[in-house]
Amino acid sequence: MHGRVKKDIVEPSPEELEKQKETVRLHGAVVHATTAYSPRSRWEARRRLFVLGEVRAGDLLFVHMPLNTTQPFGSAIQATGTATIDWLKAHGRSVGAHDTAVHVAMVVDDAAAFVVEAVRSGVRTRAIADFWADFPEGSSFFHGVLSPHVPREKSAAAVAFALQKVGLPYAESFELPSPSHERYYCSSLVDYAYRSALQQRLVFTEVGFPLIFVPKAFWEDYYRKLNQSLPHVSGSNPTLLLHSSRVRYSQLVEDGSIFAPAG
Repeated sequence: MHGRVKKDIVEPSPEELEKQKETVRLHGAVVHATTAYSPRSRWEARRRLFVLGEVRAGDLLFVHMPLNTTQPFGSAIQATGTATIDWLKAHGRSVGAHDTAVHVAMVVDDAAAFVVEAVRSGVRTRAIADFWADFPEGSSFFHGVLSPHVPREKSAAAVAFALQKVGLPYAESFELPSPSHERYYCSSLVDYAYRSALQQRLVFTEVGFPLIFVPKAFWEDYYRKLNQSLPHVSGSNPTLLLHSSRVRYSQLVEDGSIFAPAG
């Protein structure tokens, strides 16, 4: 086992705790919502010691958070994940478990001390302890490995690509990156990193994936706030990568003070 990380956190005041809000990533977008979780339990979770198993540079970490599907944002996240799985099945992909993900990051080093990810503030590196602490208690974490085996030099090239993008803006409208307008959302950063490393037009699907916007009213409102209309564009999302034929994944389960592969 490697990647043992421990981080002390200064506990906030009760007033600051009251102001805390959960963030959920939708196609990598951040939507704010008030939480029903105990602030105390969240801050205690930040003090825990986490351990990853056989994790290497270029591996993927997926996250799914508890959702309130009676609210518009929670319903949209779940609907998008479910519709993505349906799309994969319709295109010949056999999907066993119906796990969904709202975020994906790439492991930077074999010690699993850092990840690189695209979030609302832009592309960044993140210490693994802070990465875990970004998500509320009850979140599910999955470790993804590209399959068939990707040579280490190719994984290193994917990491290098992603690290070169640190500091670039977030793709709020989930547009394709271009030399004149290079932006990424969480899954597109991973997708294009491996496209570049493997020199392939598509890596995680055999055909282009049209971004799914369900329920339509939620996404129309999302784009209206960006002064844009609902686009027709290809791309990706975390659930698509999670269930790709190129990814073999397992859930990381919490056992006392550690996260380790299930089974």
